[in-house]
Amino acid sequence: MEISIKNLIKTINLNETSKSNKNASRLKKIEKYSHPIVSKNTDGSFKIFSGVNQIIEAKGQGQKYIKCLLFEKLEDQEKFELEIQTSYEKPHVNALNLGNLLVAYRKKFKTTQQELARRTGITAGTIHHYESLITTLAPELTEHLNTGKLTFKEARSIADIDDTKRQIEIAKPFIDGKLSSVYVEKIVSIAKNNQDLEIETIIDNVINGKPLETQKTQPQTLEIKETKKQETASIESRILDLSAEVASLQMKNIPEFKRLKLISTLRILESRVKLTLSFLNSGPSVDLKNPVALSSLIAKNPITNKK
Repeated sequence: MEISIKNLIKTINLNETSKSNKNASRLKKIEKYSHPIVSKNTDGSFKIFSGVNQIIEAKGQGQKYIKCLLFEKLEDQEKFELEIQTSYEKPHVNALNLGNLLVAYRKKFKTTQQELARRTGITAGTIHHYESLITTLAPELTEHLNTGKLTFKEARSIADIDDTKRQIEIAKPFIDGKLSSVYVEKIVSIAKNNQDLEIETIIDNVINGKPLETQKTQPQTLEIKETKKQETASIESRILDLSAEVASLQMKNIPEFKRLKLISTLRILESRVKLTLSFLNSGPSVDLKNPVALSSLIAKNPITNKK
């Protein structure tokens, strides 16, 4: 459909399009359509979903009309993807609206973060950050994000904390304007690795450099007790603990960009378990002076996977 460029230009804010927009430059990597995509409003005006630069270039070349694709004729999934791109491309992104769009899209079309990244040009890590505002951020904090008291950087960092009560404790000094967002990632990192530490103690460490104080009571005694605990714990119980933790991964919402690394680690574990099983199934009497090579055991007693 050919549309008058004069009518399209009316809807374009040239001041905004001339700005250096980091989001727009990322989305240029994915050019799915050769023509601008527009929809027609009831008053006869147009809404542009894609191809603003193409329209501006055509006007500069003196063209009066440009061929466009109508948004209404696209498939539902393509429409949804364009809405996501349009929301992300805005100079001032509404983080919660974009987060809701991403969550709704993946739920409706049952796609991974990696697949959505491929289809929209938005990185999987970025998708995870925006989704976390909807799926894991304490509901009490979303209003502060809406009003601007909590920045996107602060909110998506705090959302990585599992305990919502602890999220609120970390967010309070940022909401009150007592802390700058430059400190949020370090505070969150320490809080995740030291769940028993008070937030005030962590902030004092990050801002004033005060050493983190863990329990001081008889550190040598604690070390001895911990050593004895490890010595008395049976290897069977430790293996069962590990297997329970591995099984629990199926119940967790693992970000797509961390999933591949986790798969690689589990494959290493799987190969070592198979080697140990081969050794144990062979039932040799172990001579410490002449240890049995695991590779030779595998050759004698191969393990076949039952299908």
